Amino acid sequence: MQPNVYLYTLYNSFSSAKYYIEVLNTKLRFSLRFFLVSYFFLGILTFLLFHFFDVPRYTARIETAFTELQNTYPSDRIFNWDGKVLSSQPNQPVVISYPSSFHTGDFPQTLAVIDTAAQEPTATLKRLQKNPLVFINDQKIFLSSGQESWSDFPLQDLNLPGFDHSFSLTKQSSSALFSQWKNFVIQILNKGQFAYPLFLLPVLAITRLISLLWESLIIYYFLRLSRFGHFTFLKIYQIGLHVAVVAETAQILIMHILPETLFPTYSIVFWGFLILIFLQLKNVRVVALPKKE
Repeated sequence: MQPNVYLYTLYNSFSSAKYYIEVLNTKLRFSLRFFLVSYFFLGILTFLLFHFFDVPRYTARIETAFTELQNTYPSDRIFNWDGKVLSSQPNQPVVISYPSSFHTGDFPQTLAVIDTAAQEPTATLKRLQKNPLVFINDQKIFLSSGQESWSDFPLQDLNLPGFDHSFSLTKQSSSALFSQWKNFVIQILNKGQFAYPLFLLPVLAITRLISLLWESLIIYYFLRLSRFGHFTFLKIYQIGLHVAVVAETAQILIMHILPETLFPTYSIVFWGFLILIFLQLKNVRVVALPKKE
């Protein structure tokens, strides 16, 4: 697709409902190319937004969280790790709440529970009446899978800083170890900024292509039943490819610039813009395909 053609298509896909009359007079492969090229550029946009907005915001939250963890660490609590087994003095469960900067959303109500005397989470959590995201005993870490199910991993197999040798964690020694863990989490965050555009966004593009088939089918039968215009299934799908780019762009911008926004941006923009387009196209009766694009 030529750059000038792409820019013209991109601008008008966003700015003019009447432009979709021109879309109806192009072939499906033109809109597919536009969709795929747009998702490539959306990957670049996502990386830039994540780098300049999300990374600084999450880095500040991580630093605040570890500062809170260090300040609230009990002065009488000692954890000992000998390379294979974790022990605690006193040998009683520890409940760790989420940092104040963390918005729990749909996550379990508690961040973690540590009970080195327990063999499995159920009895301890029932006694404490807690539902944590993470449970740790003397040899394993359990991650909540929802509905009281767990995925467990041996502590000695985790590639976590400090766990490659024995240590004692006290109020006095917590600063150095927490600093290692903080830097480890920040490194994961910095590497993670490449994951969305390189891996998740292509998967999302494929998902959108598939979901558009179902959405176009629903729209097709709705328009047929309501006798609203004469549009083939493929033409509805073709319009949806352009509208999906508009909706995806809006969602990415809102998600990174206004992360606290909870409303479903993609669905609102997609269906709202689609209604405006079909209101503009309601009098279109015949679509003549040109010999050349």
